[in-house]
Parts: sequence; structure tokens; C-alpha cells
Amino acid sequence: MSIAVEVGLLSGKAVTVEVGFDETVATLKCRAQTALGVGRGRLLDSSGSVLDMSATIQTARLENGDSLTMHISQTRVQASAGAFAAILGDGSVVTWGNADYGSNSSAVQDQLKNVQQIQSCGRAFAAILDDGSVVTWGDRQRNVQYIQASRYAFLAILGLDSS
Repeated sequence: MSIAVEVGLLSGKAVTVEVGFDETVATLKCRAQTALGVGRGRLLDSSGSVLDMSATIQTARLENGDSLTMHISQTRVQASAGAFAAILGDGSVVTWGNADYGSNSSAVQDQLKNVQQIQSCGRAFAAILDDGSVVTWGDRQRNVQYIQASRYAFLAILGLDSS
């Protein structure tokens, strides 16, 4: 069984996409991006929550006639001394360049979702996620509120522990 879901952009442009209950949200997103003629983005439900791309339509509790929003943001790029990292419109990260300078993010690629900001230093990168955590191509810190980088180091300002 399939359902029809409306997917709209903040500009007001919208399309109706058909998808089966056993298909993934990622499939729905791909069809919507193609129909809207846009690049990678995030699908938001009516409450503004980002939908899990690996969930099935049924698991995500989407129903016929639901309205979703496709959030597209600009690609943002940071550079180290010899590598680059870019946050794509869907909050994922791609890296390229010299592996000695931080281009190999394969060990943490599964964690680089919903990235809000990236900083770089001479040979490394750090990404702050929407939940406040930081992923580096090395050590990780929790409860980070802000990150900044110099040539050889990162600074992470942590939130206070209220417990």
C-alpha cells in the first residue's frame, strides 16, 4: 500500500510524492528532491523534527495526506592545511584532500549527521552536531556549546552540568 505525502520548501513550492509503507524515509526524500529540483536537504515533520532517514514510512508514522518540509541549507566549507570538509544541505559531511591533514573521516562518518558547524586546524577537523556534541577525527567531547580553532588546537566551551 502506498500513500501520498506533500513535501514543501520554505519558498512555498510543494510537490506530492507517493511512497509505500515499506519504503524508507530516505527514498521519500530522494523522490521529493528530484521532484522539487533541489539538492540534498532534511525532511521535517509538522512539529519541526528531522525525520530518521533509515526508518520506514510506517515506522516514521507518516500517513496519507501528511505535509512535510524540505529544509535546504547552503554548503559550508572549512579547510585545514591540506584538506577540506563541507557540510552539505542535509547536515552530512564530505571530506577530501590529503589524508595526513584530516581528509579521511571514514572512522567517524556514521556520526557526522545533523552537523551545524565545522572548524579546522593544521591537521584536523571538529564538527559540532545539533545535539551539542562534538565529533573530531580523533577525540570526542560532550556538552559542547561552541568550538573554535587555531593553527594547532581546538577550543571547546562546555555547558555546565546541572546535576
